[in-house]
Amino acid sequence: MTQTVPKNNQVIQFQRELILSSIATKHLEERNFSKTIIEKFDVGFCPACSSYSFDLLNGRVVVPIYDVYDNLIAFAGRQIK
Repeated sequence: MTQTVPKNNQVIQFQRELILSSIATKHLEERNFSKTIIEKFDVGFCPACSSYSFDLLNGRVVVPIYDVYDNLIAFAGRQIK
């Protein structure tokens, strides 16, 4: 049985930003990311002009990285050109 782990607030915010960003959404669609994949891997977006404390992630598609215990341990980001 798979347990559902509560999502980190930052993961949820990045997911909301992805929904609001037509640029990020288009970027993922061009790379054949389905809605299922985006949801399964908690893909999100950190806007370029954000107030988040993640300056290195600004303007990037963001994917959370979890350890084997489903603890959020890092974020990976891919710049959108």
